[in-house]
Amino acid sequence: MDFGKCYFLVVIECDSLLFIKSMTKQFVKFIMGGAVSAGMNFSSRVLFNLKFNYTVSIILAYGVGMIVAFCLFKIFVFEESKNSTKRSVMVFIMVNLFGLIQTVIISLLLNDYLLIIGVRQFRPEIAHLIGLGTTTITSFFGHKYFTFPKGK
Repeated sequence: MDFGKCYFLVVIECDSLLFIKSMTKQFVKFIMGGAVSAGMNFSSRVLFNLKFNYTVSIILAYGVGMIVAFCLFKIFVFEESKNSTKRSVMVFIMVNLFGLIQTVIISLLLNDYLLIIGVRQFRPEIAHLIGLGTTTITSFFGHKYFTFPKGK
């Protein structure tokens, strides 16, 4: 038995477990911050809908959610970022524009689909919540590696 290879495998496995544990903790904080910002997004969309149409309300509410998310992510999730705040804001906007496009397309398509299958009650709300949820993974990796990359 070659103990060198065995030690090497144990070290790789330990490093992987530490990486997963670190990633999981950060992802949980991301989900919590995202849930707060999604709540603000969703609530403001309902209020915006009193004055604006559904699509405009989604877009305006996304802006509210972005402001809340940026503050929470910068302070609690990605504390070790090497980017300046100015650069982080610019990249954050770019990552979230992609998320906005995802949210609008999925919300609109799902809103129509729910109507087709006979869902009448809370249809826009269901579609919007699912649309918001679909951006979780792409946003996490976009913000982790581009908006708030770790300093070296």
